[in-house]
Amino acid sequence: MDKHINGKKFLNSGSYFQLLKLEKDPDVLEYIEDTVSTCTEYVKRVDMMETQLITARFRMDQERYQEFIMDIDAQRRRCHNDAIASMGFLNRTAQSHGLDPIFTGDQADRYQVADFCLELTNAIFENRKR
Repeated sequence: MDKHINGKKFLNSGSYFQLLKLEKDPDVLEYIEDTVSTCTEYVKRVDMMETQLITARFRMDQERYQEFIMDIDAQRRRCHNDAIASMGFLNRTAQSHGLDPIFTGDQADRYQVADFCLELTNAIFENRKR
């Protein structure tokens, strides 16, 4: 799970959690929630895709399997594109509060955005109330 590009992490969790404390506008908070959901949905799609690829191979003929792969990959790509589009909003919102960027990578690098989504999902899971 800690396999990142050149060992670099792309989530500034301090800025993220500080932003949640500082932001007072309910519309902005809702958009932050939507942005986080976009990232967690992408992680979910990758997980589902990898699991389905393993099992579908044994349930489908070759032609149906190829169609299935194209379909679930398109779903994953849509989620990924949504996550990429959200990075700028998160950083602009953090910076409007004088915080460092939340996403510390290159928005044009799909792998960095993917790693960020996983890091954010893990940070939320690790910081949940028990």
